[in-house]
Amino acid sequence: MKNKNGITLIALIITIIVLLILAGVALNTIMGESSIFSTSESSVEEYNKSQVKEKIELSINEKMLEKGGTVSIEEIIDKLIEKGITSEENSDKEIGFVITEDGYIVTIEDKGNGAYEVKVENKGNAPIMLSTSIEPKILTNKVTINIKGYLYGEGIKEIILPNGEKKEYNAGTNRIEETYEVTKNGKYKITLEGNDGQKVEKKVEISNIVEGEITINPSTTDWTKDNIEVEVIYPEGTEELIREISIDGGNTWKKYEGAVIIEENTTVKARLQNEMGEIKTATLEITKIDKTEPIVTAKASNVTITAGESNEISSYFEINSNGNAPITKTEYSIANTNELGEGTHTITCTVTKANGLTASASFIIEVKVIEYAKIEYTTPGTYTWTVPEGVTKIKITVAGAGGGGRRK
Repeated sequence: MKNKNGITLIALIITIIVLLILAGVALNTIMGESSIFSTSESSVEEYNKSQVKEKIELSINEKMLEKGGTVSIEEIIDKLIEKGITSEENSDKEIGFVITEDGYIVTIEDKGNGAYEVKVENKGNAPIMLSTSIEPKILTNKVTINIKGYLYGEGIKEIILPNGEKKEYNAGTNRIEETYEVTKNGKYKITLEGNDGQKVEKKVEISNIVEGEITINPSTTDWTKDNIEVEVIYPEGTEELIREISIDGGNTWKKYEGAVIIEENTTVKARLQNEMGEIKTATLEITKIDKTEPIVTAKASNVTITAGESNEISSYFEINSNGNAPITKTEYSIANTNELGEGTHTITCTVTKANGLTASASFIIEVKVIEYAKIEYTTPGTYTWTVPEGVTKIKITVAGAGGGGRRK
């Protein structure tokens, strides 16, 4: 009997343990992560979200029937506000974002051709959003990045622009708009942070900026008596843009189709234009065309000098460059009259300008030898002689027992 009761007690204990285990399993099934309650809550949440989505889709259809065709996101959200599904302060008509009156986060996207996609997220913090666009999208010299940020609820804390500049916002700022200008192609990072710790980054790639400069190449940069040919080199990849040239300082323009002949000094301009206007220009000043010869004039046609007389030949000529190009060379047939012997001589001056043009002039120099009047004194003594008017040179010769000497 005793043994029998002992066995009965053990069996009872085992039974109790088994029951406790089964109870724990049942409790976990009801209360755990994959419990009946959890599954039930999830199902209820999904059902509620589906109801919100259905309400919004019905509102869209109502609005389309009212209008008799497609509608804008702005018109849809106005309808949702009208029906009390959302409010003005909890909606953004530009991006199709609403927070419903019962706290669900919804985005509405226009898919085109009268189709709209409605996405309903769980209740909670609204997501931080960052959108960008660029202007213009055609080839240009400068691009503006338009930046828009949204965070409903806690609001936006700050934005970090591509150059590292930080801009902070006042509490309660739910949406921001900024612009950022760039002049070089590349990737530009923008970071947006909310007061709730959410952060979003976006890289904007710019590839429509015309890089490089317009170059105007003249056939010569030296002084010239000839026309100059100018060629314009435009940056690569700009074939679709408007290429123009002006040879009158920008007063009139014509399409650039190849090298242009320049006949006189002027200002040459070249430019690139897109449909919005001018994006790049270049300028070249043409100042070294001079088609005139220098002028050389002899001051007299005939000059008479005494043999041995010293005069610079340059003093007999007048020289004028006759234009902007300077005189680079002046040549005389002789440098000084003291180089000339008795007789008639043609003296020439030749002048050359930097443009290569030359001019010459000549005159006649007659060189005469002085004939002296001879007076002799043959006996010793003191003699007085008066120099006749007009005489500039005298010659004195003294001869005696010791030899002779001469003075002028």
